[in-house]
Amino acid sequence: MFLLEQILPAVAVAAAVAVAVSAFALCAKHGRVVAALTAFGLSAGYFAGHIFITGWRPFPPTDTTNWLPYFALAAAAIGSLAFLLNSKAARIAVLGLLFVGAMRLLLAPKFRYGWSAEQGQLWVVGLACAALLLALSLAAIARRSLFALEPLLLIIVSAGTAGALMLSGSLLLGQFAAVLSAAVLGSFVLTWRGRIDGDGAASVFSLLLVALVACGYFFAELPALSAILLATAPLGALIPNGISAPRWAAAVRMALVAAAVSGAMLAAFRSSPPWSR
Repeated sequence: MFLLEQILPAVAVAAAVAVAVSAFALCAKHGRVVAALTAFGLSAGYFAGHIFITGWRPFPPTDTTNWLPYFALAAAAIGSLAFLLNSKAARIAVLGLLFVGAMRLLLAPKFRYGWSAEQGQLWVVGLACAALLLALSLAAIARRSLFALEPLLLIIVSAGTAGALMLSGSLLLGQFAAVLSAAVLGSFVLTWRGRIDGDGAASVFSLLLVALVACGYFFAELPALSAILLATAPLGALIPNGISAPRWAAAVRMALVAAAVSGAMLAAFRSSPPWSR
């Protein structure tokens, strides 16, 4: 009960703000506007929920996890405006630079106290590439799906991330992931298509998910197996299954995603300290 009392208010705030921003998509007719509102609904919802948990912090944040709401806003802005670049390669490059900068800020303590410059740069580039691959994969899922599965997929992954992080000993990171899940729900509930429409929302979600998983691995006790499964779980929706019936094919894709998330939570549970001594 105490845990729910801690989590539910922030979750409610995140969902409400995301709904309020995304509701404007009901009045929008241009696809780019709908995509931008969906992305900013997700980022604004996460921003509000995160600040509700931590309180307002001075900028720039001294705690690296408090960069996360600013990452969300930056990803929404760049993901929504990237269409102004004619070259797809240029759009991907700009997004990649954002992810590299975000990971460098997030992992700054490791550069100061644990890593050599070369080791740190490898981690930063690797995590940025993981976030970029995830964003491109989510955008591909949105384009190929016949049903509005993206919100459910993202909710499964973010809710599972919240559970795995809590099991790994970080209630705070788990709360942030729960806020992300609520923001996903709120940002899609009122959009007229009910799905990712463009790369903006995929960019926001991917950056926040990989950042949360990285924080859990480096600053908490999230097992490496859990981190890998959570970051790659959405890719299960891209695996061909050879099923001709669209609804059954969609169900199988969701089952693959859920299986990966369940495996991540199980690995976190098995690695967690005993609940009673």
